[in-house]
Amino acid sequence: MNYYKNQTGNLQSASITVVDTKQLEELADILRETAREDMIPPDRESVQKYDMREHTVFYDMQDYLSQAIQNPNRVTLLKQQIARTVKYHDYTPYFLEKLAIERSCGMSIYVLSFIDSHLENQYRQLDWYGIIYCTFAYDYKYIAN
Repeated sequence: MNYYKNQTGNLQSASITVVDTKQLEELADILRETAREDMIPPDRESVQKYDMREHTVFYDMQDYLSQAIQNPNRVTLLKQQIARTVKYHDYTPYFLEKLAIERSCGMSIYVLSFIDSHLENQYRQLDWYGIIYCTFAYDYKYIAN
């Protein structure tokens, strides 16, 4: 990462994450259990974005969920599990000179937007979608409005 951090302009754009994939099932379990509790749509302007689209769909997982989950104990469980799942992560302060990266847990979350049907269809093909689909159903009304 030092190589990229020492670059300038668009070349100073990189992130890396090493994930213990054995921990993903436990992360999915926490997300499923949390979905059964009170969650509110976060203020998306205050959540770390990971894309530059007009309608952002990629966010930092921990930042997004920490703002959405109302139970502080669940937030703590989530953060602990992300720490067990993400073995290493690092990133440059900007991506393509435009997107400031101020917070990063090393994992992103995709939030359905109903704006890009191709992307939505591709996402629905993932096993992860089937595992945690119900987790973010609460956000549909919010997104559509």
